Amino acid sequence: MNRRYNINETKEMLCELKALAPKDFKIGTSVIVGFPSETCDELQDTIDFCNSMNFDWIYCHGFSARPGTSAAKLPEQLSEEEVIDRVSLFR
Repeated sequence: MNRRYNINETKEMLCELKALAPKDFKIGTSVIVGFPSETCDELQDTIDFCNSMNFDWIYCHGFSARPGTSAAKLPEQLSEEEVIDRVSLFR
């Protein structure tokens, strides 16, 4: 999705933030699963990362192609059923 960060940098930043935050500090995340060509290994990496960070909440959204966007034109679009199945792994 052309993000300009990586999982290791993100994990390091979140660990530093948690170490400095007060005890009642809460942190959550939003993830999008089912992006075209997302592999099962990539999905598992996302699940593992979320589990390792022990987020207080996770909002998981399924990718849906928006007309006119670059992502909508990508090959390897996952079926709606597959996206729904992937979202359900976060519930």
